Amino acid sequence: LLILGIAALLRPVTATPAAFRRDGAVVLAVTVIGIALMLLGEVGRLAGGAMLLGLAAYVYFTYRAEAGAHSPAAAVLEGEAELLPQPPGRLAVALGLLAAGLVALVFGSGLLVDAAVELARLVGVSETVIGLTVVAIGTSLPELMTSIVAAIRRQSDVALGNILGSNVFNILGILGATGAVVPVPVPQQILAVDAWVMLAATVALVVVVRTGWRVSRMEGAGLLTGYAGYLALVVAAT
Repeated sequence: LLILGIAALLRPVTATPAAFRRDGAVVLAVTVIGIALMLLGEVGRLAGGAMLLGLAAYVYFTYRAEAGAHSPAAAVLEGEAELLPQPPGRLAVALGLLAAGLVALVFGSGLLVDAAVELARLVGVSETVIGLTVVAIGTSLPELMTSIVAAIRRQSDVALGNILGSNVFNILGILGATGAVVPVPVPQQILAVDAWVMLAATVALVVVVRTGWRVSRMEGAGLLTGYAGYLALVVAAT
C-alpha cells in the first residue's frame, strides 16, 4: 500500500497485462498460503523449507518466461548500463562490494532488532507493534526508493515488479528461511488482525491494477489512506 501509493502519486503506474496476470496471481496465492501456514500457529522447518523451494521455483520460471520477452523498461536499463564506463577489474570490485554489503547487512540487521526491542520497552508497546510499524517502514525504504526512481523515469514495469517481487520474497524467502532455521511462533495479534489486513491489501493491489492496467494518482492516494488507517488501527490497539 505504502510503496505503490507513493509511486502512483508521483506518476501513474502502468502494468504489462501478461506479466501481471502471472505475478499478480502468484502474489495472491503466496499470501493465502502464508496465512494458511500462520493459522497453524507456527511456521516450522518443513514449511520453511517448502516455502524456499517455492521461491526458487518462482524465480526460475519467471526468468524463463522473461528471458525471451521484450520489456521496454529492461531495454532502457540495459541501454543505461552500456553507457557506463567499464573499468578493468570490475568483477573483483563488484564481488568486493557484494561481500562488504552482506557484512554490513548482517551487522545492521542485528542493530535494527536490538534497537526495535529497546524502543518497544521504552515506549511501553509490544515488539509486534514496533515490528509492524517502525521496522516494517525502515526495511521497506530500499524498495520505496527503487519504486520512486522507477516511477520518475517512467519505468512502471520496474516499479510494479519491485513491489510484487518483494511481497513474494518477504513471505516465501524471509519467513521461509527463518522458519527453516528456527520454527517461528505466530503472535495472536497477527493472526487476529494483521494477517487479514495483508490479504485485504493484496486483493486491493490486484483489483486496482487489473482495472485498466493502471494505478492512477487518485488510486495511489486511496492506497496511502488505507495504509494510514492501518497504522492508526495498530497504534490504537496498543
